Amino acid sequence: MAETPAASEDKEQEQQQQQQQEQQQEQEQAEEQEQAEEQDESAREEEVGIVRFVSADRPGFTGTLKMRYRDFIVREVGLNGKVAQLTTQEIPEDDEGSNGENMKAKDSGSDPAQEEAQRRAAGLAALEALVGAEACKEVQTLLEETPLQSHVRLPASTEKSKRTEIHQCVRKFFAPDLITDTVSDGDGTNAASKNIVRVIRADAADIAGNGDNGRKRSASRGDPRDRNSGQKRPRVVERWPVDRLPFVSFILHKENLEAGAVIAHLAFHLNVPSQRIGFAGNKDKRAITVQRMTVHHRTPEAIRRAAEQPPKGRKAPQIAVGNFEFVDKGLSLGDQLGNEFELTMRDVKMATADHVTPSPSTDASRAAQAAIEENIQLWAQHGFLNYFGMQRFGTYATSTHTVGACVLRGDFQRAVRLLFEPSGNSPAFEAAAAKFVQTCAFNKILVSARGNTAAIRSIVHHIDKDRKKRGITEPKSVESLDSRTLQGAFSRIPHHLRQLYVHAYQAYVFNQLVTKRVDAHGAGAVVAGDLVCKRTLEESIDEDKIRIASQDDVDAGTYSMEDVLLPVPGTKTKLYPSHTVDKAACEAVMAGDGVSLEGMQKSAGKLAPQGTYRYMLVKPRDVSHRWLYYTDDDASADFLQTDLDRLKDLKDQEAAFQTPTPEAKHTALVLRFKLGTSCYATMGLRELTKAATDRASTVPASAPKCPAA
Repeated sequence: MAETPAASEDKEQEQQQQQQQEQQQEQEQAEEQEQAEEQDESAREEEVGIVRFVSADRPGFTGTLKMRYRDFIVREVGLNGKVAQLTTQEIPEDDEGSNGENMKAKDSGSDPAQEEAQRRAAGLAALEALVGAEACKEVQTLLEETPLQSHVRLPASTEKSKRTEIHQCVRKFFAPDLITDTVSDGDGTNAASKNIVRVIRADAADIAGNGDNGRKRSASRGDPRDRNSGQKRPRVVERWPVDRLPFVSFILHKENLEAGAVIAHLAFHLNVPSQRIGFAGNKDKRAITVQRMTVHHRTPEAIRRAAEQPPKGRKAPQIAVGNFEFVDKGLSLGDQLGNEFELTMRDVKMATADHVTPSPSTDASRAAQAAIEENIQLWAQHGFLNYFGMQRFGTYATSTHTVGACVLRGDFQRAVRLLFEPSGNSPAFEAAAAKFVQTCAFNKILVSARGNTAAIRSIVHHIDKDRKKRGITEPKSVESLDSRTLQGAFSRIPHHLRQLYVHAYQAYVFNQLVTKRVDAHGAGAVVAGDLVCKRTLEESIDEDKIRIASQDDVDAGTYSMEDVLLPVPGTKTKLYPSHTVDKAACEAVMAGDGVSLEGMQKSAGKLAPQGTYRYMLVKPRDVSHRWLYYTDDDASADFLQTDLDRLKDLKDQEAAFQTPTPEAKHTALVLRFKLGTSCYATMGLRELTKAATDRASTVPASAPKCPAA
């Protein structure tokens, strides 16, 4: 039977989509390989204090993690204990349906129409006092009828304060139906002609334009352009009912995208500042992540339309939203109990000389499978050391904690010099950076390149400006600059980056203290002199309840290892353990880097950390696992079914790999577990596999490099 034109077209589109997916996969693998090569020079675990295990005597195993981003699924656990899942993309109705109760304001006793009429009347009265009765009547016509004109020009005013009052009045009483701007008119010879306030119907703002001969000078936020592409921001006009809760909560499902990029994308297409999109925490890029977000005064329809737009540089959306609810409060960072992880480790083998693949096929492979399952059981029972993971210390040759140590001892010359070390940027950028260190020669590439360049860009700008101000033209190395100039240059780095360096050093000291605690007392039981605080599901630490465990506490079993704390030291840290890992031990670690608790306030000023406390050990919750068996031909197959796959009724591929066959020479381990906040999944996997995590998000296919306790 001949193929119809429609069927032929569908087949061609399917082939094109498949080709695009293959090209994107090849690009991702190339980027991953390039990143891995750069990370070969990054800090090693032992250099940042990560050297011990809870169960050091267990055999290790290896595997490949995140071979595909679909191998790593992260679902947020909300404060209500529910795991975020995308189960529907339906738009809820205002007055009925499962979300109907959520969409109404809690106090619905008043008449919304009457409230709106009262608000509008108050606004017209206030506006009349500012612009007069005639102009106010024109605004009322613009507001309540459907006039031919798109805007009204108010009487010109040379008083800036009065124009400001007009803008504020319209914004307060008539937004979002009306917006305002200020334009020039005529030839500009008359001062008043430069200061005309226009009131514009929001749905006709593009028709209103910029005035006859003037220019828009202080228009509303309706039409800013995207800084990267120059694309005009879409106009979004929402009429928000007074009886509706102010925030829309929704589930975001993203694939292989940075959280910040997704937020910027949604904010752009919703025409809101990024700060108005609330979320509880950042999620991994190379993964599929599911989390709840909130946005103020934007409808579910607008949010779904924004998500359907492909992000910059992508051919497919890679974003999906759904499970909409109307709520009275937006999300803030920390509004979560943690995350649920579902990950696939491919090509699992024992970390022994024979590299046995676990499976039910032979005695050796069955023994390997049993050993790994015992590892998982012990991991769930005893947990893992809560080291700060390698992500905290960066992925380049210069670890962020070494820069932080320089800051805390006041050595800004060394701090600046370290920041100019090779950091994975282009060869041209690295060459320009090396030349700047020797000559302070300004190069445009240093201030225009993207990527990991914000700190260098800030330093170059400051030093170049300082040299011009002093009239210095001859070459001069960075090391020859005076301390005032270097400290000033470092202070121009964005505040969050400067804090990152200091916090990385705190993390380094904490890791060293964890290792010292394990070396002195093991990781199996509380000992007298430990800092303890009863752990809660929220993982929060009430510093007023921290105490030093006594021998009576130990004998009575009052506390468990999950309750043991260690300090993340700072200027206001008061309590330390009273055993061998005491304040003196902490000071000794810091003294090795020339840092002191007493001197850091003077050296680092406002950057000096106050300090906090962190649990020493973490236990994963709700741990489960399953085995998959596959052939060489299936090495790149997608095993896990995502929420979006289920919504699209796509076939679950995993079932085809659950039964071992003679042809299946490879084994994958699918692991599911939950972790609270303030811990690293990579440190959990390190304990489970006994393999190092030097390369970000990868369990190396090699024997463990970390010494046992």
